[in-house]
Amino acid sequence: MAELTTIARPYARAAFEYAIEAQALAKWEEMLQLVAVIADTDDMQDLICNPSVSQDELAAVIADVGSTAFDESLANFLKVVAANKRLVILVEVADLFRAMKAQYEKTIHVSVTTARELTAEQQKSLAAALEKRLQTTVDLESSVDQSLMGGLVIRADDLVIDGSLRGKLARLATSMLA
Repeated sequence: MAELTTIARPYARAAFEYAIEAQALAKWEEMLQLVAVIADTDDMQDLICNPSVSQDELAAVIADVGSTAFDESLANFLKVVAANKRLVILVEVADLFRAMKAQYEKTIHVSVTTARELTAEQQKSLAAALEKRLQTTVDLESSVDQSLMGGLVIRADDLVIDGSLRGKLARLATSMLA
């Protein structure tokens, strides 16, 4: 995975710089996310990894599947990636592009998992507290995992804050065994 990310970085950087120049960051993020969804299907992964299938043909298939959402610049991008036999990195390119865009816009995606659904007011309060702590704009996504029993788990890039009851019990058990 690290190798794919290393290979994907220059392509993501080129797409990002083009999107900034064209003032189309949101459009490019949307198109690359769709490319990632298309490329990440099991059938497409099988085709991408099949040496008997031409990379140019695969790029044309991906461009055709997303034709209503893609513009000519993205089709050209796919052709360049295919010409270099790098279609396998499309998911990583989309992820890196999203991270570059978030850094450029000074935002961070935060995933919050709770035992019960958060109200809109709780989400707003949590986002405000995280913005203050992280000193950046927070894009909050919440999900429910009843196995947490209570509390919450916050994930923001490399930062993980486990304030769940399950996590606390696990830490207590570990300290009692030590």
